[in-house]
Amino acid sequence: MTIFPLEPREDASLSLLRHRAVCGLDEAMEGAGEVAWLTLRGGGMAEIGPVTLPGALRRFSSLQVLEVENYSAVHLTEVLSDLPALHTLILLGNEFDPSGMSIGPYLDRIAGLRALYLDGFFPLTLTADLLFCDALTTLWVDECGIEGKEIITSLTKLEELSIDFDLGDDFARLTHLERLRFTPRREVPESIRDLGLRTLAISKIHPLVLPEWIGRMETLQELDLCNCDIHELPGGFPALRRLEVIGTPLLEKVDDLQARFPEVEIIT
Repeated sequence: MTIFPLEPREDASLSLLRHRAVCGLDEAMEGAGEVAWLTLRGGGMAEIGPVTLPGALRRFSSLQVLEVENYSAVHLTEVLSDLPALHTLILLGNEFDPSGMSIGPYLDRIAGLRALYLDGFFPLTLTADLLFCDALTTLWVDECGIEGKEIITSLTKLEELSIDFDLGDDFARLTHLERLRFTPRREVPESIRDLGLRTLAISKIHPLVLPEWIGRMETLQELDLCNCDIHELPGGFPALRRLEVIGTPLLEKVDDLQARFPEVEIIT
């Protein structure tokens, strides 16, 4: 399961555990005050199944982050258009009972949607409705059997993208991208070379040989190679400030790396 770079503020969060035998989500929200972060969480194995966003969400007019987790599918509804402050949507599926769902319909109702996190849906279908999310700059898709990957390459305003697959030559269309995490099919595609990336994370590729041109990426400040079977780094990296080599053979060469990159924070 992906660990997203977000943490709810304790003074502005509310977590609701749905117990079907006791009450539904609408009833559970009765009496709740305003919150900035709301988590709707399915219960244990007996609670596995899909969920439809309840109409009672309208009571949270200042809601900024909506997290829905541990359901096999999440059915979005027009209630999203009544949440004017919402900017982040986190949907985490249930690995024990995955079922297909579509992402796109109703998302265009969230005028200020900036970040979308998706994890654990099989299959997950991305629809063209996503193209109307004009404010969307962050997209994470992990552990999903994804259909409609071509939609991602048309989200040209993305600044941060995290995926566990490869878009190949189509990365070049994402000209505003600054932070990229992905899993290459084989070699690292040259299409990312001129994107102006500040952060690059490469995951789960064995073995990995970085091309020489990566060392010449003048904007690259953070490089994450965790759990990759990589033995050597190319030369260069003029702007590098942080290097993560956890779980790699480079751990045996930390002293050499520190000598080569004295200004770089090396995470081991």
